[in-house]
Amino acid sequence: MGDPTEATETPPGGEAPHVAEQRQRIQQVFRYLKELHNHRSPPARNLRGQTTIRFRDLPDHPSIQVSEWHDDDEDSGADNAPLLTVRRPEVKRVPSPPEALLEWLEAGWREPQNAATVSESITRIL
Repeated sequence: MGDPTEATETPPGGEAPHVAEQRQRIQQVFRYLKELHNHRSPPARNLRGQTTIRFRDLPDHPSIQVSEWHDDDEDSGADNAPLLTVRRPEVKRVPSPPEALLEWLEAGWREPQNAATVSESITRIL
């Protein structure tokens, strides 16, 4: 009688055939996703018509850091720090107004793109 582990042993120097096939299929899926992404959002090859922002016009914000750049021909021992670093800003929740004012605010006041508007009058049923 044969050893039951013989069917599941990995061949010397390689993977089991089903593992190699699965790995190949996964790689094929990732190649497809990469090509699909490149097709849907091709890199800009021409800067005409692209939005440009000058460094001096960037907002003064802790999430944006602009390093100093020196036009030196010789290496002054400066590190190769990136010229521009932009991090995702920390979004803080809008604080709630006092309860007495809350009923005067119209819907949408919590959304950052909306200006807070107030009702001219409110009706209370006693």
